[in-house]
Amino acid sequence: MILSCCAVTGAAELKSDRQSGRPQTENRYVIECRLVSAADDGKRTVLMAPTISVSEGVPANVKDVTQTPFVTGVVSRGGRDEARITVLEEGTTIELTVLGEGNDRVTVDATIKTAQITGAEMKAIGRGDHCLCPRTESRTVRVIESVALGEEVEVEAKVPEGAPQRTIEFVVRTPAMPRHWKTTAKLSTDGARDAAAPQGRGKPPAPDQDSSAANQD
Repeated sequence: MILSCCAVTGAAELKSDRQSGRPQTENRYVIECRLVSAADDGKRTVLMAPTISVSEGVPANVKDVTQTPFVTGVVSRGGRDEARITVLEEGTTIELTVLGEGNDRVTVDATIKTAQITGAEMKAIGRGDHCLCPRTESRTVRVIESVALGEEVEVEAKVPEGAPQRTIEFVVRTPAMPRHWKTTAKLSTDGARDAAAPQGRGKPPAPDQDSSAANQD
């Protein structure tokens, strides 16, 4: 299984900030994100809760996926037959971009894609060889929304038929603002959400698990 979260920020941008003497927190935001799975009985499980530091306009990418290899053909190289391997992903991929509006508000552009392998048919391709012909199904939701810093946003992911229901919850804040949610490992919420910190009174920080290609807050 691949579980990753990253924010791609150009090294030249960070070097320019240092040389100019501008604070590296200028036009920077922290995204706290939770990926929640909901069962039919209402039981909710927090699958992951990454915290990512990003620059304004730079996409933050979060993945909770598994990769499955399939032999989808046979190719001849130098007189030898070799299997052609195709790797397909299942799970949820999230891309979040933050744009400042001023007055403690931002615009969040969020794209959430959920994919599932729906089947694989074995077919004979001659000379006693066989290959797998897999099929995948995906759903994508894109939300562009104006929110206040520290405001919780919840987006229901569109999932293929038969896939677990998933909800994406996130909060955008500045590096100077306290942590909104306590950092959690995989957690069953039994239908109840973690109590959010009161506005302006953050919970005591959990051990730092922020993940970013840039400097953290």
